[in-house]
Amino acid sequence: MAGLNGDVVTDQDRPISDHRVDRRINGGCAAGETNRDTARTVLSDSFGFRIMVGVGLLMLLVAWAGAWIMRKGRDAPDWLARVLVGMTFSGWVATVAGWYVSEIGRQPWLVQGVLKTVDAVGPVAAGSIMTSLTAYLLLYAGLLAAYISVLFYLASQAAAGYIPRERERLDNPLQQPAGA
Repeated sequence: MAGLNGDVVTDQDRPISDHRVDRRINGGCAAGETNRDTARTVLSDSFGFRIMVGVGLLMLLVAWAGAWIMRKGRDAPDWLARVLVGMTFSGWVATVAGWYVSEIGRQPWLVQGVLKTVDAVGPVAAGSIMTSLTAYLLLYAGLLAAYISVLFYLASQAAAGYIPRERERLDNPLQQPAGA
């Protein structure tokens, strides 16, 4: 089989086609050459991709199941509430797995000499990178703190009985339920 550059692609150069994770990718070589000393395994990329896609599909499945079960104003059963709590950090897991796939997949080109480091580095000063990294870190820390404080606030309101457990309509949403 001919590759994009007209070079011959052997079975060993197609590690993902047979879904075997113990294959190795040859990289950083001119067309027709092989360099088995610098080959890398695809295990981390393979499992990272599977985790990313699997968790993403699981999030969709749980969301669709929850929407189906709770249609027409029904309350969530206890088992669904537990599943939703278990899915709290699933988006983070899928994002980190995808990031690992992209970064681990990119690194061999630098390590094996196909892409030179000088070509991979942008013309950005170190101070700018530190500033943007610090800004992202502070932003996400603030968002995490806000998220956790809202969760604790809503949990305390529900425990105190200020949030109706049944889906009853109130004339004034700010009004406390009778008997609270």
